Amino acid sequence: MEEQLKKLKNTMNQTVFKDVVFSEKHRSNILAKLNEKKNPELDVLQLLQTSKTGYEVSQALIARGVKNFAENEGMLYVLLHELEGAGYLTSTWENGEKYYQISTKGKKRLVLEEEQMTGTSLLKKLAEGGV
Repeated sequence: MEEQLKKLKNTMNQTVFKDVVFSEKHRSNILAKLNEKKNPELDVLQLLQTSKTGYEVSQALIARGVKNFAENEGMLYVLLHELEGAGYLTSTWENGEKYYQISTKGKKRLVLEEEQMTGTSLLKKLAEGGV
């Protein structure tokens, strides 16, 4: 994909787009919009490669700097139940605690989400003037 973006940038530099200049304000706005597209589901699916309790997921998210659930941990459990209901997670009960783990369907979704995030990071590079 990075190679495709390089070709796109080269093509743009040779056409009418060569005269288009983004101001620093435009670049900042684009980067801000790209940064807004964070997906907590992606973080949860990545963390559940191994079996974890909801509390362990919560602590791991905090360690990653994901603050979506810091003030409202109940929303994390809502997300876990939604992902489980959609078949992206499986769960088991052990010693009175519920453990979650990514399912095969969840792994497929994770791959798709990560591919989209890779595209987003390449767009960020373009917006920053890289690639």
